[in-house]
Amino acid sequence: QLAHFHLGSQITNIRSIKEGLAEGGRMFVELAIDDYTRNSFGAAQGGAYGALAAAAAEAALQAPCGGPVEALDLQLTYLELGKVGPLRTRTTVLRASGDEGAARVEVFDMGSGGVRTTWATVGCRR
Repeated sequence: QLAHFHLGSQITNIRSIKEGLAEGGRMFVELAIDDYTRNSFGAAQGGAYGALAAAAAEAALQAPCGGPVEALDLQLTYLELGKVGPLRTRTTVLRASGDEGAARVEVFDMGSGGVRTTWATVGCRR
């Protein structure tokens, strides 16, 4: 199953999108593209991608790191504009220790046939 989030104007706290479903070592988080998250090009804002990637990595690394973590380093590579939505993440834990970890987060525009729009490497620490 997939934890499904329709956020936009409701984004008041990044922690609200941290909840996802851990399945087979991967974390999935979704974000709707609406007027609040759309930029002047009609695509999702870059900040929405950063928040989504950070939230997905934090959620995926929480258990392997033994508690809540915070994203401290984020590298985004934009590949394609996400215009339809929802945006869905696929997160893979790259490494994790007692107090830090790293994850790779891929973002897909599910309304555009699942095209990969962005990938991110996120470093987190407790």
